[in-house]
Amino acid sequence: MTSPVLDIAEGMPHDARAEQNVILNTADVSQELGTTGATLTTDTWKWIVDMGAAKYKNTAAVVTSAQVPLTSTLATPGFRNGLQIKATTALSSMTNGDYAKLGWWAEGYAIANWGWGAANSLSVSYALAYWSDKAGPIMLRFGNGVDRWYYVDATAIVGYNFVSGTLQGCSDGTWDSTNGVGLVMELFVAGKAASPVTAGSWGSTVNVATTAFNNTNLLDTTNFKVIGVGCYVGAATQVIASITTLARRMRSFPKVLQEAQRYWEATYDYGVAAGTSTSAGAVGDQRSAGNTGRDVTIEWRYSVPKRTSVTPTIYSTTGASGNIRDIDAPADRSALIDAAGIKGVLIIGNTTITIGHAHICHAVADARPTLG
Repeated sequence: MTSPVLDIAEGMPHDARAEQNVILNTADVSQELGTTGATLTTDTWKWIVDMGAAKYKNTAAVVTSAQVPLTSTLATPGFRNGLQIKATTALSSMTNGDYAKLGWWAEGYAIANWGWGAANSLSVSYALAYWSDKAGPIMLRFGNGVDRWYYVDATAIVGYNFVSGTLQGCSDGTWDSTNGVGLVMELFVAGKAASPVTAGSWGSTVNVATTAFNNTNLLDTTNFKVIGVGCYVGAATQVIASITTLARRMRSFPKVLQEAQRYWEATYDYGVAAGTSTSAGAVGDQRSAGNTGRDVTIEWRYSVPKRTSVTPTIYSTTGASGNIRDIDAPADRSALIDAAGIKGVLIIGNTTITIGHAHICHAVADARPTLG
C-alpha cells in the first residue's frame, strides 16, 4: 500500500491539511448555482460559486463573473476551474472608492480555535493561485467584516501567479465564533482611494486601496481568474510553500459539495439553475383519498443541517415560483413553507386540491450570510 505524502513540518498527510483550510470552496470546484455566471450590479456582492463572490464599483463599467474551466493552455496540475472576474466594458475614469474584487468567507465556527479578538491569538497562513491577463499590483484584504482589517500588497504577472504569507493573530476587534461571518478574504484587482492605507498590520480602517495599490486597474477588457485559495493555522513557509503544495491541499469535489450545502441546497440536480422547468430531483407527496381541503404536505429533509433556519423558495416543476405541481391535473397550485428548521421544512398546499392527486415541487434553501 502506498503511504500518504506527509507534511514535513506538521507530520500529517496533505489531505489532512486540506480539511484545515477554513476557505471552503478553495479551488472553485463546486458550483450549484448554474454555470452561466452573472453580470454584476455596481457596489453589490453576487455569489458566483459555492461560497465565492464578486463585486465592483464604477459608474461606467460592465463587469461579469463566472466559474470557468481551465483549458489546456491554462491548465496547471491540481486545478480544473477558476473564479473569473472580467470587464466587458472597461473600468474607466475611476473615482475614489471605486474597486473590483473577488471574495470568500469563513464561518465563525471555522476560526473559533484561532482565538482572535483576545491575547495569544494564533497566526495563520494564506495562499492564492491566480491567472492574470495583465501585469501590475493587486491587493489582498482580510477582516472580520466589522472593525478589523489587514492589507497585503502583491503583484501579478501575465500568466499564472502564486502568493503566500503569514498573518499575525489579531488580538482585538469583534470576531464571530459561532455561525456568523468569521473571516472575510478578498482579492482586489482594481481600487482607488483618497487616503490609501499602509499594508502590513491590523487596523480599524476599511479601505479599497493601499499606498502601493492605488488608482490601479488590472480589469480593463481583460480577465482575472483565481484558481486556488487557502487559509490555515501555521506559518506559510511550513504550510503552503508553493502552488503545488496548495493544489495538494484542496478539498475534493464531493467534500466541498457536501459542506457547501450547509449554506445553499436545492432539490435540483447539480448545476441546474433554480426555476428551470424539470422534474428531475423533485420532492413530493400524494394526498390520501380520505382527505379533503388544503392538506397536501411535502416534507423536504435537508442533506446537511443549515447554518441557520431559513424559509426556502418553492418552485413548481414548470419553474413557477411559489407553486407546487399537481401532476394529475396537470396544473400549478400555490404553496407555502411551514415548520422551517435547520434540518428541513414542510411545504404546504395553499389552495383546494383534488382528492388523490399527487404533487411535486422543487425548493432552494439559501442560508448564506449577507456580505457587506
